[in-house]
Amino acid sequence: MARDICEAVADEQGCAATLSPSGYRCQWVNVRRVLRDGDTCEITPIARCLAFEDHGVPPACVAHIPGCDPAVDPQADIMPMPVYRELGPGEYEMFDQCGNPQIVGFESCSSGAASEADPPACACVCELV
Repeated sequence: MARDICEAVADEQGCAATLSPSGYRCQWVNVRRVLRDGDTCEITPIARCLAFEDHGVPPACVAHIPGCDPAVDPQADIMPMPVYRELGPGEYEMFDQCGNPQIVGFESCSSGAASEADPPACACVCELV
């Protein structure tokens, strides 16, 4: 329910003003829409209103999953703790959970290494950046 309420909002001001069910909040964030074909990734940044669990201070970002170490290339836009949701066959939305509260409806990537990522799109915001 919180997810539907937040995602129905089309602008940043409306998102900030939206009241969601207790324990959740709406937040305007940048996600990446990702399509992967082999080692080629098509990434489209999209700003949208999404639902987050609202349980106090979000966790600090002190770790990264395999293949997602930002220290490997400080200039690359690597997501240390990517989460995803499938939009359709081979199409995903990705968000960096690092330092953010839990986003509703997204699952954690277990690896961002190109040969191990499941789903394969997880590598597009990590090793294949």
